[in-house]
Amino acid sequence: MSMNVICPQCDYEYPNVPDEALGKKTTCKQCQEKFTIKPKPNKVSKPLHRNKLASRIEPPVKESSARVEGPKAASAPPPLQRPAVPVLDSLEEVVERVQEEPSSIKVFGSGLFYFGVGSMVLSLIGLEFKILIWVDFWGPMVGWAIRTGMALVGGLMWIFGTLGERDSQRKITLHATGFSILIVVLIGLGLRSGQSKVKSSQSTELNNKAVALINAANYAEGISILNEAIANNSDNPVFYQNRGKAFFGEKKYKESLADFDKAIAMGASNEILFNNRGLSLMSLERVEEAIIDFGKSLEIKVNAPAFQNRGHAFLTQKKYKESLADYDKAIAMSASNDILFNNRGLVLYFAQSKLRPFQIL
Repeated sequence: MSMNVICPQCDYEYPNVPDEALGKKTTCKQCQEKFTIKPKPNKVSKPLHRNKLASRIEPPVKESSARVEGPKAASAPPPLQRPAVPVLDSLEEVVERVQEEPSSIKVFGSGLFYFGVGSMVLSLIGLEFKILIWVDFWGPMVGWAIRTGMALVGGLMWIFGTLGERDSQRKITLHATGFSILIVVLIGLGLRSGQSKVKSSQSTELNNKAVALINAANYAEGISILNEAIANNSDNPVFYQNRGKAFFGEKKYKESLADFDKAIAMGASNEILFNNRGLSLMSLERVEEAIIDFGKSLEIKVNAPAFQNRGHAFLTQKKYKESLADYDKAIAMSASNDILFNNRGLVLYFAQSKLRPFQIL
C-alpha cells in the first residue's frame, strides 16, 4: 500500500510513499524543512442542499443561458505554477539515497587522516612518503607537528562528513574514540622519537668536539665531553670507543679496556677498535689476549699498526721468529716509519743474545 504525502511548509506533494514510512521524520527536498510523514488529507465536499418540495430534478442550465450580461469584471491573475520536479518513486527512496551517498568532505577527510597517520608510522621506522620529504626540514619536532595536524584535521573532516548518515551519532562516537586513541599513541611515540633524534644530533656534535680534543692530547676534557654525549645517547658504540682511547691516553687502562669491551658488546667491529683493546690488554700484561685482539684486527683489515703491535707482543714472549715476521710485514706496508726499523733491529739483537727483551713503545 502507498499514500500521497504533502509537505506542510511548502505544499510540495510526494506521490506513492510506502505506508511503512508513516510517522517517520524526513527533510523536504523542495524547502529543506523537516516534517513528519502523514497522509495527504482528503478534501471534504459540502453536501448539496435540495428543496424538499421539489418533485423532480431540473435539467442543468446551459452555460450560455446562465451568463449574466453586464459590465465585465477585471480578470484574476493566473495561479502560480510550481517548477517541474522529477518525481521519484517515494520519499523513503530520497532519504535512502542521500544517506547512502558518501560525502566528499568525508572522503577527503579520511584520506588526509590516513595520510597523516601513515606518515607518522613511516617516520618511526626511518621512512617517509616522497611527497612529505620536506616536513622534517625544520627539525623532527616541527615534522611531527605537521603530521599530527594532518591527522587531526582529516579526522575532524571525516567525523563532520558522517553527520548525515544512518546511525551517525554512534559512528561519530566510534570514529572520535578510535581517532583519539590512535593519534595520542602516535604523538607519544613521535615525541619520544623526535626527542631521541634531537639528543642524538647533540651527542654527535659533542663526539666530534671530543675527538678533536683527544687528537690534541687533551684527554681529560675529551673524556668530560664524551661523558655528556653518552648521557644523551648511550646507544652509540663510537662514543665508548673514543672514550676508551682517551682513557688509554690518560694511562687509565682498566677504564679504557671497559669502554672497548662495551663498544664491542654493542656490535662495533673495526680494526682500530680491536687494535686499541689489544694495546690496553698489553698495558695490563695480558699479552696472550692482546695477541688475539691484534689478530682479529688483521682479520677485519690488514694494517701496519696491528702487525707492529703483535710483533712487540711476540717479542715480550721471546717469540723472536714470529715477532720478526710481523715487523717485516709492517715495514712492507709502511716503509717510512723509522720506529719499525728500530724495533725490528731490537728483535734481531735479542734473538742473538741472552738478554731479556724490554718493552718497546
